[in-house]
Amino acid sequence: METLRKRLVPDTYAELAYMIRMFDEGGMPVYPAGMEEHFRVAKEKPDAFRNHAAVLAISLGGTNTKIMLASMREGRLWAEYVRALENPAQETSFYDYLDDLILHDEVIDRYLRTAQTPCIGVSLPMTIVKNCPYHVTKLPTIVGLAARSPEQCTPEMEFDANFARYLKSRGYTRPVRLFYQSDGIVAHHGAVSLYDMDVRDKSVLCICGTGMANGDERSYLPIALLCNLAKDDDLYPPQETENRQLNYAIAGKGVFSLMRRAVETRARMPGSALAGKSLERFFLDPRATRTVFEVWQTMLEPGFETPRTQEIRETAGQAAFCELQQLADMIATRDYETLANTILSTFVSMGVPEEGGCNILFFEGSIACNPALNQRLQRNIREKAANQAFFAEIGKPMLTDIRMDTPLKPVMAAQDGIPLQAIDTTLIGTATMIMACTLER
Repeated sequence: METLRKRLVPDTYAELAYMIRMFDEGGMPVYPAGMEEHFRVAKEKPDAFRNHAAVLAISLGGTNTKIMLASMREGRLWAEYVRALENPAQETSFYDYLDDLILHDEVIDRYLRTAQTPCIGVSLPMTIVKNCPYHVTKLPTIVGLAARSPEQCTPEMEFDANFARYLKSRGYTRPVRLFYQSDGIVAHHGAVSLYDMDVRDKSVLCICGTGMANGDERSYLPIALLCNLAKDDDLYPPQETENRQLNYAIAGKGVFSLMRRAVETRARMPGSALAGKSLERFFLDPRATRTVFEVWQTMLEPGFETPRTQEIRETAGQAAFCELQQLADMIATRDYETLANTILSTFVSMGVPEEGGCNILFFEGSIACNPALNQRLQRNIREKAANQAFFAEIGKPMLTDIRMDTPLKPVMAAQDGIPLQAIDTTLIGTATMIMACTLER
């Protein structure tokens, strides 16, 4: 089992040094967001930002789209209307989809027709290339939203022009303020907007759920696109990991399959209690990533059980389940150590804050916010940040005063019945970035 641990959990300081070097050499995936002015407003919180009329926020996600009318009152975000709509199961044109979101929604339609200057913020779960939403596979059923190849990033696919054409075609004639951006940097802006911080502070948002990325106030950083997994065809076969992409070891899109392959690899080793067991069916799709962490939790908390872990325990037997717990512990350890490295390398790349400033860290996503993992993640960040010998070796200044206990001001409901549970940091940021956009100098 120790041999397998070394294959699943790499040298964490070597990985951290590699990520810092990738930033230095320009090898880290970086998508500049052009939102420095938005972040300045979110930090300074001028009165016009702290008290802002209602704006329309549209947050497109992987499974559903959330839409919200929200205003700001004395620095608190007030939700006036919230609705979630499942993404279409069948191919639907972008304009028809917008009809379901906007034209056929009486509240949203009225806002666009009566507000003096409607303000619309849109977050997209993909990068923006030449003003075009771009991703090869995401939101496949919304036709005409995203370019699927670099060659498709043409003026006809520019989001603002496309959205303006839609509004005109549906009879919306009022001048509109529109701002759109990748969801990672949007969520980061939402966190900064609802947290009191000094303008000298520097902040990072780490998102880890289905996918993983960071934000650094300047850029959206899909660090998990790094293809740095070991050349180990049993654990990280290139055909299953998009050429050994880091995503497939630490994010929800890959943890379940890493667990499945780890189980199969361990079962082939002499003396394994997993030999002859048929457990593959428990780790076949991204939803099973939660199962991996639940198996880990049964190891951390004796007595913890879920229907899924109970079924696995009964199928595998106690000896084999103990091996599953050890494998889940290795994967979870890799997860929080690697997440710590992505965060620390991002802070290093930003440089030391001005005197009097500190480093602020926000978390987003089911994995990053998992209580057991997050506790260990924060501890790992502090331990590494305090490692004077490591920073001396790589010739970088040490990281000091990293604040991670950053509760945000809660969103308020303007009236009864507003589903506050549907409002995540990305939806908050979708509203606040358009508010900041209206105040640019």
